[in-house]
Amino acid sequence: MKLKILILFVFVCRLAGAQTYIESMKLEVAANKTTNLVFPSNIVTVDRGNETIVVQKSAANILRVKANNPFPEETNLTVVTSDGKLYSFLVSYHATPAHLNINLGNFHTVKIDTSLAIACERVLKTKSNLYGLKFVSGGVSIELNGFYVNEDILFCKFKIENRSQISFYIDQYRLHLSDGKPIKRSARQDLEIKPIFILGDTAVIKGKSSATLVMAISSFTIPAGKNLFIEVPEKNGGRNLLLKIKGRYIINAKLFENN
Repeated sequence: MKLKILILFVFVCRLAGAQTYIESMKLEVAANKTTNLVFPSNIVTVDRGNETIVVQKSAANILRVKANNPFPEETNLTVVTSDGKLYSFLVSYHATPAHLNINLGNFHTVKIDTSLAIACERVLKTKSNLYGLKFVSGGVSIELNGFYVNEDILFCKFKIENRSQISFYIDQYRLHLSDGKPIKRSARQDLEIKPIFILGDTAVIKGKSSATLVMAISSFTIPAGKNLFIEVPEKNGGRNLLLKIKGRYIINAKLFENN
């Protein structure tokens, strides 16, 4: 089945020439109490607005949510379930949340195509096929685990490990084709490649922890004389990860059957 582009952070869908908006549900969380969200179907993927909230699956369809510490500004939480539905929450801090156990069986949402998110989940569980391509900065490393392809979608699996005690807050994920290092941008042209979906925590890698992520990209090849760079700079910090990838790794991507 051909994979379709899914962009979770855009909540405006075009249906039959009109706009349909997914209403966000207000959600209160505390630091010393856990809020349990019970979904009618299994959870496929979860995305936090930022690191002020902590999420953990306690069952296939149950998500635990709480605050790291009291926070003044509202953030958001997005959940996609296996029945193709997207749930959007606006999360605020409250020392005594009005509800701690919420059944979302009757929550109005909009069905979306989750084939891409499900495929990323399967790639995550697939055995790694690349080793040794790694970059380290200040106790934090990024390592390429594999490239997989399904029709027009290329999947890049990589691991970020933080061996320091200081959390690594992620500014962004940036991919671009270049003939040199990013610090010499004035001397050459970059071709930026936009990921269409990232499975995994895009906000923070806590101290003494690691995370494996899967990035879905429209398939491409690398021209002669250029390389692919994956940059993950630290927000308000100096530990900037930079992975240089040669064209042969993409040409030899493993075929991934999404069925």
